[in-house]
Amino acid sequence: MHSSSSTDAPTGTPPSTTPSSLYPPLKDPWAPVPRAKNKSRKSNSATHHNAKIAVAPPRSSHLPKPSSPFGHSYRLREQPPYGQGISSPSPLPPSPSLRPASYVAKRYQRPQKNESRCLQYILPGLFIAFESDRIAFGPPTSSLRIPPEEELRTTNGERFTHIIKLSASKDQSESPDIQHHVDSYETQVLNLGISPNSPNFFGLRMHILTSEVDEVPFEAAHRLYTDHRDYNNEHSGGIPLLTQKQLLASREFMCGTGYDLHRHQGARILITAPRDHCTDMISVLTCYLAYASGNTAAMVLHEIDKHEGFLGIWKNTVSQYAVSIIQEVVDMRLC
Repeated sequence: MHSSSSTDAPTGTPPSTTPSSLYPPLKDPWAPVPRAKNKSRKSNSATHHNAKIAVAPPRSSHLPKPSSPFGHSYRLREQPPYGQGISSPSPLPPSPSLRPASYVAKRYQRPQKNESRCLQYILPGLFIAFESDRIAFGPPTSSLRIPPEEELRTTNGERFTHIIKLSASKDQSESPDIQHHVDSYETQVLNLGISPNSPNFFGLRMHILTSEVDEVPFEAAHRLYTDHRDYNNEHSGGIPLLTQKQLLASREFMCGTGYDLHRHQGARILITAPRDHCTDMISVLTCYLAYASGNTAAMVLHEIDKHEGFLGIWKNTVSQYAVSIIQEVVDMRLC
């Protein structure tokens, strides 16, 4: 039997860093609407549908579709939707007088680290996620001797072997750069410098949030976390801030990890960026997938935008103009 405290939301951010569940939004416009099944008509409609399939002859005009970089029957997410497979908390006791008058039942749980950063499973061993807000919008970390450790893990709870970090410089005078280093856990890290993308009001609000991230109510945190979505779509224009040289560097870095795109074996790769740089992250991912799979950048983006396994925050982030920029990098061959 559950205790009465099981209904209380935790005061701090839960420690989970693996993609074991989905971000529980207040209202997710991208979530599929469940349809009630009509059992009385199921057998008749199924029989009628199967009969049509059985008698329909194959047509020579049906050309085979291009192969998807994600495979024919591949599903992007192995973990169940949020809340499934998890025992629900016991209902509140019938008598509210047993609780203090100030008690208010919590409707939502605080997002876990993997959820607040929208950790997205792409392929086994390949993930993308937003950078920790403490790093992206907090005080500069350049003065630290040891860079902050990446706290996210793979589905199996393993550390990532290779990380691509898109870091927004807080100094407008700094030019984009490409740096490579190995951290204390032998993780290969590629740092790509990008210009800040957030307007002043968003950066300021995020700075305030990250300074008190454990005390901010969930509803306020969720509202602030989603503010960047409209900004990214309206102000970025769907064009990456990364240069073609940086995109090429990211492509070669990922190809050099030894990751097998077809067998889904080898390295464990993570791509991160501040949460207002969705376009840059998807551009890096698209550039690699198109190059490694032999598909066009347009096809990879089409698969991402229509795939139900992708969170809505990652969809429709790259403009048609940017597709041609990415494709040029895909077609580049090093001597």
